[in-house]
Amino acid sequence: MAALSDSAAVTTTSARRRRWLLKGEGWIIFQRKGESRYLLRYKVANKRKDHKVPRHVDTLAVARAYAEAKLPELLAHGGAPRLSVPLDKPKGLTVREVAQEVRWGSAAKGGWLALRCDQRDRDRLAASTVAADVSNFNAHVLPALGALAVADVDVPRLREFVRGLERKPLAPYTIRNVMASVRTFFDDVKADQIVPLGTNPARDREVVRLIPRGESRAQRRGLKVVIEKAHAEKLLTHPTVPEIARLRYLLGFLTGARDGELAGLTWADVRLDADVPYVAIRKAFALVQKPTRPGETKSTGRTKTRSSNRDVPLHRLCVSALRAWKAKGWVERVGWSPRPNDPVLPSEDGSHSRPDSAANIRSDLRAVGLPDSVGGLNITFHATRATFITWLGQQEVAEAVVQRLVGQTSSSVMAKHYMDIPLERLHRAVEKLSLNLEPGRVIAMPLRVVGGEDVSPTSTVPTTSAGPARRLRRA
Repeated sequence: MAALSDSAAVTTTSARRRRWLLKGEGWIIFQRKGESRYLLRYKVANKRKDHKVPRHVDTLAVARAYAEAKLPELLAHGGAPRLSVPLDKPKGLTVREVAQEVRWGSAAKGGWLALRCDQRDRDRLAASTVAADVSNFNAHVLPALGALAVADVDVPRLREFVRGLERKPLAPYTIRNVMASVRTFFDDVKADQIVPLGTNPARDREVVRLIPRGESRAQRRGLKVVIEKAHAEKLLTHPTVPEIARLRYLLGFLTGARDGELAGLTWADVRLDADVPYVAIRKAFALVQKPTRPGETKSTGRTKTRSSNRDVPLHRLCVSALRAWKAKGWVERVGWSPRPNDPVLPSEDGSHSRPDSAANIRSDLRAVGLPDSVGGLNITFHATRATFITWLGQQEVAEAVVQRLVGQTSSSVMAKHYMDIPLERLHRAVEKLSLNLEPGRVIAMPLRVVGGEDVSPTSTVPTTSAGPARRLRRA
């Protein structure tokens, strides 16, 4: 039987009409007539055996790499694949090829990273999870491990990889996130048999024990990055802070919502006229970099966790501010009256907006004469969430109520699966918080509105053909 090139194919006539495609040392790749799936033929103890190649192997180049990698395992175990037995590491597909090039599952091209993006698009993965995987691979995994064959990435190499991340240096949480992406990558490679693996090296206990504990710099130093109430009041009322930024901060301080959750809110999610006014958080707006396209794309997808899907009652200050923003500020910014599917915090063209809120809040704090750090640690927008939780704790609100408000999973089985906390009780907890906003205006509204008097949402702002009546300084 003559050896053939990847691009050549010779059809032989036999009783079963097989089509021989590739030949290597001790193996042949062929297809039966009328079937698209490849078969790998080899011999064990002078007995001919056929092994079905996984369906995702759909090119001869990948089939050759699969055959060369799989054959040692088949020969070692008499033709019966036993993936639980450690294998000799044959040369084959590299980490970069599997991550970025090999066709995988329902993704047309682009490898494992494209598969993750496809799972996100079909709402099976949160956008933040996919964004972390793409970022971790592009920034850390591929530069260090991309040229290695997947089967050659063993425990010693991964231990050295972890040490390299520490030397950069990366924060412990970042290292844990990177290794979580690596662990998932090898789980999928092993489960789908993209490359035959005996075990997932990223799950080896010698690798796991080298990964640092999940502690932020604030936790290691015993600090809480929380904004003082007087500082929050000054930030919310100072005229130099843009109106849309003041509303974002107010909602952060009094709902505990994450930045992406606020960016994903539409007016259909805001129930200002309900018996208990609330916002329905069911999605988040994230920045995701796809591996198949350069640059940054924006995506509205699932919330960070399932428990993040929740109804959050609105504080009376939020209700007044949202009514005023909907009636005037939003119209001035965009140029038309808001529709149900329009975002609450839009860009100037009316689309969803995800600004750099971490940099913006520090800039605004400095602009009003306040510190932008706590104990040497930068304040980020997440500090509004931590501040909300801290204020609730100071009011002795029950932990189960706080967890429900911020969308955290309770460690209690009863609270997680059986306890239902009514919206009215959550609202009473939120209303225990107080802010003195009399010195200024939150959303370009008169002091009577800040004091609790409602504003009609029907007023409009005239615009010109050039666009909105007024532009603010950033999205």
